[in-house]
Amino acid sequence: MDLLGDLYSEEAHLNVWQMCVRTVVVFFLAIIFLRISGRRSFGLRMPLDVVVVIILGGVLSRAIVGKSPFMWSMAAALVLVVVHRLTGWLGVVSKGFEWFAKGDEKIVYEKGTFNRKNMLRCQISKRDILKGVRSSTNRETLDHIDRIYIERDGDMSIITKENKP
Repeated sequence: MDLLGDLYSEEAHLNVWQMCVRTVVVFFLAIIFLRISGRRSFGLRMPLDVVVVIILGGVLSRAIVGKSPFMWSMAAALVLVVVHRLTGWLGVVSKGFEWFAKGDEKIVYEKGTFNRKNMLRCQISKRDILKGVRSSTNRETLDHIDRIYIERDGDMSIITKENKP
C-alpha cells in the first residue's frame, strides 16, 4: 500500500482504501482549515459563515470521493477559508461591507405595534414572533415586551419593559 499514491490517485474509481486514506487526511486538514477560518465559521451563523461552511463541505467531499484532484481541492479549500477570514476582517473595518456580508437587525415589534414591513423582510409572521416570546419568556402575551428584534443571524432578541418601582 502506497499511502501517497492512494492519496494523490486520480483514477476514475477509487477503492475503499484510497477513500479511507483521503477521509482521514481531509478530516485533519478540515480542522486546520477551520482554525484558519476562525471561530465565526460555526459560532455566529451569519449568511457569510453559512456560505463558507456549505462550500467547504462540497469542496472537501469532492476530494474524498475523487471527483476533483486532491491537491486542487485542498488548495481551493484553503483559499476559501483565507477569503472567509479576510471578509470577516473587512466586515469589522468597513460598515458598508459589514452590511453587505452580515446584514443588519430588524425591529419587528416595538411598544405594542408590529412592524409589518420588517416582518415581511424577515419573512416572519405574528405567530412566529409569539412562539419566540413564549419560548424565551414563558409568557403568552406581549404586555411585558418593549421591543423584539430579528438579529443578523436570524435569532430573535426580546427586550422586556423595565420594571418601574
